[in-house]
Amino acid sequence: MTPRRAEAGFTLVESLVGLAILSSVLIATYVTVSNAINAATKSALRREVIITVEQSIDKLKSGTLRPGLSAGGQTASYRWGVVVMQMPGFTRRMVIPLRIVGWISRRTGDGDPEVVVDTVALRRAP
Repeated sequence: MTPRRAEAGFTLVESLVGLAILSSVLIATYVTVSNAINAATKSALRREVIITVEQSIDKLKSGTLRPGLSAGGQTASYRWGVVVMQMPGFTRRMVIPLRIVGWISRRTGDGDPEVVVDTVALRRAP
């Protein structure tokens, strides 16, 4: 009898198990990276819209404020708006407090706004 040679290598089952483990790790990595990229993109778009709303509020505050002024617009993902309204219940003679509300919501949804920017400006009475 001749002595048996030591066999080197992997069996088919070992190779398939290794391939399955590698595939699972690669899929999990892809999903994680994809979600991170999507979150970063949404965050950047949302930040741009928030800056736009804040700039609109600043423009309205620097001009002649009066109740009923409004501005608005939309991007690919978000809708936004700014409204000036008189605060009810204040009857001062020389000063009229005005409430300026800016909001941002998803373009596809009709739910509550995601972000609300609310400020008060004082205007002299005519």
